[in-house]
Amino acid sequence: MTKKLNWLTIAACILAASLLSPADAYIFYDCNQKGSLTTPAMVADINPGPPDAAKIYLGRVNQHSHMIQYRGDLYFQADNGSSGSELWRISNGGSPQLVQDLAPGIESSSPHSFVILGARGNYPGKLYFAASTPVTGEELYVYDGASITLAAELTPGPEGGAPIDGLIRFQDSIYFVQREKIGNIFAWRFDGSTVEKVQSINQSGALTLNHNPDYKSRFFTHFDGRLYFVLIDYAQPAYSLFSFDGSSVEHVKDLTSPVSGYFPIRRFDLGVYQGALYFGSVITQQSNAFIGVEQLWRYDGQGAPVIVSDGLANVEWDRTQARDFQIFKDNLYFKIGAELHRYDGGEVRNLTFESSAVPNVHTGLSTYSTNLINTLFFSGFVDNSLYAEPYIFGGASANLLANVKPDNQIPPGSHPTRGVQVGNDFYFYADDEAHGRELWSFRESNLVGLECLVVVAPIWENWFDWDVERRTVIVKSHLLTPDAAPERLFSKYVDVTRGEESRIEAVTFNEEQNPVPYAYGFFTSITDSLTGALIEYGHEIIGVPSERDREVFDRQVIELKEGLPGASGR
Repeated sequence: MTKKLNWLTIAACILAASLLSPADAYIFYDCNQKGSLTTPAMVADINPGPPDAAKIYLGRVNQHSHMIQYRGDLYFQADNGSSGSELWRISNGGSPQLVQDLAPGIESSSPHSFVILGARGNYPGKLYFAASTPVTGEELYVYDGASITLAAELTPGPEGGAPIDGLIRFQDSIYFVQREKIGNIFAWRFDGSTVEKVQSINQSGALTLNHNPDYKSRFFTHFDGRLYFVLIDYAQPAYSLFSFDGSSVEHVKDLTSPVSGYFPIRRFDLGVYQGALYFGSVITQQSNAFIGVEQLWRYDGQGAPVIVSDGLANVEWDRTQARDFQIFKDNLYFKIGAELHRYDGGEVRNLTFESSAVPNVHTGLSTYSTNLINTLFFSGFVDNSLYAEPYIFGGASANLLANVKPDNQIPPGSHPTRGVQVGNDFYFYADDEAHGRELWSFRESNLVGLECLVVVAPIWENWFDWDVERRTVIVKSHLLTPDAAPERLFSKYVDVTRGEESRIEAVTFNEEQNPVPYAYGFFTSITDSLTGALIEYGHEIIGVPSERDREVFDRQVIELKEGLPGASGR
């Protein structure tokens, strides 16, 4: 009896390349699990009726600013109408529960900027966040899984707590910023017991941290053992990128050219991809600070940054810098203005400009990945400018996930936030008008199975290895299983083109009719349709076969090889 593979352990995408000669063709197998998503639904009407449970302007939130996964549960900020905005929890996909009414009664503690510190092995660490009470003002609080307590008081008394933002874990401490009442923003550090200003970052009064209250860019980004951040030098005036190693600050690069007159507010963000830091810069015109050219740069932590792409956009506004960096399917995605861009390590593509299937992006690039589904989630404009709803993007085209707010509502659009995945559930805030801005979710459903393709990619290192552009070949493929003889899947005439892939559907497994074997494989051969001469063959075993199964697979491969044209000597 064929053993079934555990659906939770099978890889989302299996790419197995055969080891073949440089000429002729390459054969590999592309197996992708298929599934679908449930329609997004409101988790609960936490604040009954039209009032908002989440006080978030147009869905603009930073990652982990209003929700986070901790101890396998979702923790998030919500207001039920009687307890103010407090910390809530959802366990195992259940109903929302108030964790603690930190600011008693209708007062709001408004917990935000979540970060986990101290996680080791099976110990989940503690959840830290900024929150405000009438007694302390806004300070640093901690939740240990049982109760919320004051972690550190930056300024004693209710009048002292100024807004805190941008918590990030670095070198076993938490770094964050505080905007004092005089308007300056200062960097702080909390090591789990003591809190202090980071003087090396705050050393110059002419410098203040880049702040983005509307679009919520990250204050700090951790890369290669250092913290990176953007500072504004009002004396120039100019924006510059700096790094911090835990004790000293180094200048990395100026991000804008000095201008006279009006000083535009820029919205810089930083992202990490393939062992390098990525960021934008703007070359502005001296005559008009609003007009300039967007650039993308890469910095590997050594030497000088190098430019990746020049002229990404001719800026006619002042808040269009590259931001919302997100890695998805081994590519770096980000937005400039409202346009979605992709960088694959070689070139930058403007997907919104090039394809009508990719809408303008409002905000919130987040990933959702399970054993069956891998997709990018974002808030996209249905009408290109105002009407924002949740979209998913698989890598080629985007699909409207749901029209959460009816078209006839004013203002239009549910403006979903970036989301957080907990298990197979994905959570985000959205406004459907009738219930205000509440917590919504979707998850994978309708398991279809595993679809496997045989991919033939003719690649010739020299043109004379195959002196025609197109060629008709016969592709034969067998399915190998340890408990049955090899099964012929197909024998097809295929027109192949030099340097292009030909993808042939081989088999689709499903749990009901054709369960996925514990281990299985493919054996594929390619012969010339005119002469019958063997061009190439290849095989691959997928899964984790036992020693006995491995011996069976070896015998099957030998038998199939012996049946190939001109098999002697192979």
